Amino acid sequence: MRLRRGLILVGGLCTPLMALAAPASYQCDGGITFVGDFSPRAAQVRLDGQQFTLHRAREAREARYTSARDGITLTLVRSQATLSRKGQPTLNCTLAKQTTP
Repeated sequence: MRLRRGLILVGGLCTPLMALAAPASYQCDGGITFVGDFSPRAAQVRLDGQQFTLHRAREAREARYTSARDGITLTLVRSQATLSRKGQPTLNCTLAKQTTP
């Protein structure tokens, strides 16, 4: 099966389909929250006032995004997420809501 990237015409502009995904907000242990914009290849994660680019690792049953430079691994399974940061405890998170851009 071949996957094809498509373009969609929105308001007179040609936009990649994956750019249309809404950001997702997650609530984690200890009251920590993060927002992520996810695509098949990468994620932009806003956490603790900083933005991180994580690259997708191929996994069979889960979506796993990592940044070796920042020491962050984010694993998504359905509405659950696990966020690991170098030198800090692993956080268990739950999808709070889809946010509108």
